[in-house]
Amino acid sequence: MLNDIFPEQFIEGINESEVPDDEFPIFGSYGVAIPYTPSINYILTSVNIFVSPSDLEQPKEHVVKIYTDHNDNLSEICLIDGKITVPSHSMSQWLQIKLNQGVAVFSGHKYWLCFPEDHLDFVFGVSENGKELSLRANPSGRWTVSRSDRRYRFMLRFYGRVIPVATKYDMESQTQ
Repeated sequence: MLNDIFPEQFIEGINESEVPDDEFPIFGSYGVAIPYTPSINYILTSVNIFVSPSDLEQPKEHVVKIYTDHNDNLSEICLIDGKITVPSHSMSQWLQIKLNQGVAVFSGHKYWLCFPEDHLDFVFGVSENGKELSLRANPSGRWTVSRSDRRYRFMLRFYGRVIPVATKYDMESQTQ
């Protein structure tokens, strides 16, 4: 029923329609967090990310978490977690991050899409051009800006439900 009234849909992308670069950065020895600032308020239900999976014998799941921001870094507040399943073949592709439930995100507020594991069975695809993102890493168990502050153009797609909000004008016109 909810899907009939407020369908899940593509909301926005970061570098989502760009041509992938040949470069696939590897963050193999520590986790990585990617910043995201929504342009509208909505209920985030899933995220797709362009990656190149490792050659695995069988699919493998990795944990993904979404944190709020505090002073341009990850806060200690994890809003939601989910998982990404890496397939057994190694072709570059969009993979879906399935969140355990939807979560409200607000325009202009920064959030962090976090891959906390020390070893990921995929590498991140980046676009040749587009919006550069300053990542956070946790090589010592604490999320920090890298010393080089190198920026990457990760390719992300965000999906969710846009919930209409009645304005004062809408409510007044309904009562007349």
